[in-house]
Amino acid sequence: MKKLIAAALLVNLSGIVNASEIEQLKATGLAPVTLEAINESGIILPKLQPVAGDKGVNIVVTNTNINNGSSTSNTNVNVNNSAVNSPGNDNISVAVNNNNANNTASDVNTNVDVHNTDVNSPGNDNINVAVNNNSAHNALSNVDTDVNVHNANGNSPGNDNIGVAVNNNSANNGISHADTDIDVTNSDNNALTDGDININIGNANTGNIISDTDANVTVNGTDANIGKAGVYKSPVIYRFKSQAKQAMNKALNNLNNMKNVQVLSKKITERSGCGFSFEVRFRSVMVLRTYVAKKLFYNAPQAEEAMYKKVWNFQSQKRQIVSAEIIISGFKYSYIIAYFPAK
Repeated sequence: MKKLIAAALLVNLSGIVNASEIEQLKATGLAPVTLEAINESGIILPKLQPVAGDKGVNIVVTNTNINNGSSTSNTNVNVNNSAVNSPGNDNISVAVNNNNANNTASDVNTNVDVHNTDVNSPGNDNINVAVNNNSAHNALSNVDTDVNVHNANGNSPGNDNIGVAVNNNSANNGISHADTDIDVTNSDNNALTDGDININIGNANTGNIISDTDANVTVNGTDANIGKAGVYKSPVIYRFKSQAKQAMNKALNNLNNMKNVQVLSKKITERSGCGFSFEVRFRSVMVLRTYVAKKLFYNAPQAEEAMYKKVWNFQSQKRQIVSAEIIISGFKYSYIIAYFPAK
């Protein structure tokens, strides 16, 4: 009987009531309806759903120091963004601008530390950091920039890109020194879309008596300063993601065991519902090459036998094999080998 009364009272309260009606309800001696009473009445209330709004972080810092005897600018930015089950965009943008001119001694120190953790967040979770240092007509100019970015995303189908740009413009200084250190890690687990990393360091030094510039870049724990950028794309489309992952791991294992080759990033991409492919970005002093068999075979075993013979031949020539894959051309089979030339 109590449940029926609570339910009836809830129905009455669901409409618009005036003050006199509320007073009449109080006179009955009934207590106000609580969530516990509603649950006991058997009525199921709708659950609150997360709002698909944008919850990004935007920070802009501008330091201007002109005509000083001794000028020092210290900037520390620390951003820690954690979004769990957040359907909106959780982008982070940090911009630091330092303008220093006509100082006897100019010292600029910038430290930016960004950590973004998004779990089950289908929106875009991009990070962009830009530091611009303009130092001109200083007797002594010292610029130190440290940028540390970690983007960790689990089961996030949106874009999880990282962009870092540092520009040092030093002109007409007595002694000019610019030191830039960038450390970027992009960890995308089960993320099928882009997880690109773009780093741009610009050092412009003109009219200085003494000029010294250092730049150190680390991407996913790997020194990215040597060699040229390259990309290995899987030559075939795999039916299942597990197959693409297995083939990617084999290529990664081969690349990681090679000297003068440094892996920068990896990703698996869904190909419009027809399968999966992958790509691995790297830096190397060598240029990646591919060999495609000219002969077609009637079945896969024949193509596989010929492929292994060619792999053995390449290895005997000191060529470094990244991958060897069977490919289908019409109703026949062939193979393709990705390799680096002899050292």
